[in-house]
Amino acid sequence: MVHNSILVNNSLEEVEQILKEIIPQINGKIKSIADEEYLIEWTYHYGLQTIWCETKLVPNKKGIEIFSTADSDDIYKTGAKKALNKLYNSLSESTILKQQETEKKHEQSPLFQSSNQTNYKPFIIAGIIMLLIISYFNTNDGHTSNIRTTKYGYYAAYDKETIQEAVRYAVQKDNEAFAILMMYGEIFKIPEGVEVHLLDQTFSGIVKIRIRGTTEEIWTIREALNN
Repeated sequence: MVHNSILVNNSLEEVEQILKEIIPQINGKIKSIADEEYLIEWTYHYGLQTIWCETKLVPNKKGIEIFSTADSDDIYKTGAKKALNKLYNSLSESTILKQQETEKKHEQSPLFQSSNQTNYKPFIIAGIIMLLIISYFNTNDGHTSNIRTTKYGYYAAYDKETIQEAVRYAVQKDNEAFAILMMYGEIFKIPEGVEVHLLDQTFSGIVKIRIRGTTEEIWTIREALNN
């Protein structure tokens, strides 16, 4: 599965209307709209494949997160990536959307900066190592439903080994390897301000979470969550 997102300052109604206009423009077809959940289900044809996509609007204190997922049958998820690339390229080019200035925010994030950045500053790497050392916290039961909210600028994976691999690439400043994980959808951005259940944690600061209202369990780092 492939993920993508963008943060904007428009109202929910404005963003929903823009998506209704842009999806047909990229040759997508809207299948359903759940206004109460701000969820749009749509399809995109890539060759003989029908790519199923979902775009959800997630309000938070910094604006509206336009968060999308797509899936395709091929192992490299080429069709899914094509669908979301077309959508988000069109959104980025829209003169109506009031996009957040995210470059400075990415520089301040202690881990998982945008993959198009070519250098990690030394103090960021030192901060990563320090945070991983001190991030362990005590809980009585690693599977209790402790509620947390997500922070801006962090990534997750579907298994612990992949997120550990991503942390290792970040520490090693191996941007190319990190970008490959993103390209193949093995890691993906977490929307900001979303409530999650904290399910498990490790001494190295890796945590297992579940987004409230879903059954999907994912792994990220402790610093991605507010206490």
